[in-house]
Amino acid sequence: MTIAIGSNAPNAGAVVLQVGSLVKKQVNSGLKTLLEDSATIKILFNVDRAARWLHGYGMPGVKLANCMDLQLLCHNPKASLRDVVSELGGKSTIDLAQQVVEFNAKLKLEAWTKSPLAPHMLATLVRSMHLYTRCYSGAAGVPGTVAKFPSVYAATSAKWSNPVSILAESSSSTCPNSSAVPRTSNSQPEKKSNFSVQPPTSTSVKTSTGSVQGASPSFVRAIKYITSNSELKHLMEGVSSIVGVHIQFTEEILALPGQCDDDQPDVISIVGANPLDTAIVLQLDSLDQAQVFSALKTLFANPATVNVMHDFHRAAFCLHRKGLDVELRNCIDLQVAYENIVDTAELHASMLQIVEFCKGMNANTSLAQTTQSFKAKLRPADPTEWAHRPLPESLLRMVANNAQLYAQCYVELAKMPASVSCGPMSNVRWQYAIENQGHQAIWFDLDADNQPRNLEYFASYNGRMPKAVCLPAGIPTLQLQCELESLLDLLPIEYEDAILAIDDYHNKLVDICLDVGRIPYVYTGKKQRVMLSENGATVTKEIIEEIITNLGGEMRIGDDNRAGIDRQLHRISVMRTKTDEVYGLTMRVGRALRNAACVLTDLLLSDRHADKSVLVLGHPGSG
Repeated sequence: MTIAIGSNAPNAGAVVLQVGSLVKKQVNSGLKTLLEDSATIKILFNVDRAARWLHGYGMPGVKLANCMDLQLLCHNPKASLRDVVSELGGKSTIDLAQQVVEFNAKLKLEAWTKSPLAPHMLATLVRSMHLYTRCYSGAAGVPGTVAKFPSVYAATSAKWSNPVSILAESSSSTCPNSSAVPRTSNSQPEKKSNFSVQPPTSTSVKTSTGSVQGASPSFVRAIKYITSNSELKHLMEGVSSIVGVHIQFTEEILALPGQCDDDQPDVISIVGANPLDTAIVLQLDSLDQAQVFSALKTLFANPATVNVMHDFHRAAFCLHRKGLDVELRNCIDLQVAYENIVDTAELHASMLQIVEFCKGMNANTSLAQTTQSFKAKLRPADPTEWAHRPLPESLLRMVANNAQLYAQCYVELAKMPASVSCGPMSNVRWQYAIENQGHQAIWFDLDADNQPRNLEYFASYNGRMPKAVCLPAGIPTLQLQCELESLLDLLPIEYEDAILAIDDYHNKLVDICLDVGRIPYVYTGKKQRVMLSENGATVTKEIIEEIITNLGGEMRIGDDNRAGIDRQLHRISVMRTKTDEVYGLTMRVGRALRNAACVLTDLLLSDRHADKSVLVLGHPGSG
């Protein structure tokens, strides 16, 4: 967060506070003194944002004195800076505003995280402050306008006092009902201070619970944003019989999808299918994990509530790894429902696919409009937006609408007779996802020409399914096979001992690199090099010759300068001088993954592929 404070005096300087680098207590004390000083007029722009950030920073309870929001002065709480300047500023002020707007449009948000700020950014902050004071002076010069200022001060204070209700505000204006203030070049000789706030990039705070109201009947109308542990106690009271549950992961924002190792659930939204239902949004980094998991356990284990999600795998493994162990009672994965009800060949149904099918079932559904929120998610918000606390209204509404989309889709899918088996299947998927560390598990249906199906399809549910399919017996497991002794026996004893000392060398060893005149080393992973010589001794020509002799002589080296070991997958490559002498060896470890070909069962054994050839490609080093 960056705060800039300046005056309208001709030669006055400006103060810029880069809050992240300062002592919080001192910042709060200084700002409190300024904002409560009745002898100084403070001009702000968009007090809504300033209030949310500063309340979150730890400044609730400040009683504003003579603080004015330029948006309220224009009687338009949604006015842009350009709108305000056009209403209250002269030509030079409008030109200055154009410079500020163009600069901010080109600037990346990451630039505000650097310390110290660049000089051109500091200069733009000063220009912004001049804009604020010029606009105030323009309004103050109109006869009779000054008398209306107290009502604007009061409206600004009211907005400051309740930042959560600000988030809940509709588009209606709460500023005084008076005529617009015309432009003027005159000014009043009052003492004024401009107060400018730049958004924070990563401030985690706890705020009180609030509601977000919306105007569209096709979207979630109210959102209960929970960032306080005290609100979790009665979280699950009065939830609908069908609720959508959406979990937003940090990795969806900051990293590549499909990486479960470092996943962090950031926000969880819960809401029923009815647009009138209130959505619950949990800000996880502001809440106690044990209390959150207790509430989720109560929800997921409640047989009276259907919990609808999309693609269990990531959520199941991540929540289990963090300590949530729960036996699901009535949870539905929409991917399972789509596979079982609509298309048995679709194992990764997207939400857009599911929505399109559900819209076709019911022409009167509101899914068409609700889907727009999910489509917006396909164009992700800037990652820095997710670091704001509290979250911006647009993100709260997005996660809430996603959850409601899940619930509304299930309402349509539940009308199909085959939906009765989706609950038991989804419960089994949750367990498989945990066992497979968040990855999908499949097998092949022999009765359907080896068609691939999600593994949970084959589980038996004691006759609860219309057609119970037994899990195939003896599904082969992957087995990594690697015999290293024959390769290591070629090396001098000191090199072999150094390799044996490497932790988990049997699974990690990739390459052994020996070049005359260089220190011998091995690779145990991507760019992970381990030296084999403790005293820095280099490889000699005699060592190379010894290894070739142990291999069986140069006659074992082919025309492509490669050699192998009988009945092993290891590969040895040699490098030669112009006189055809071997001066280097690279020994690559070969491993076999038994039963890996099972993933190709449908391609190799199904009738529809019987007359086709199969070409298997892999990246270098994959075998």
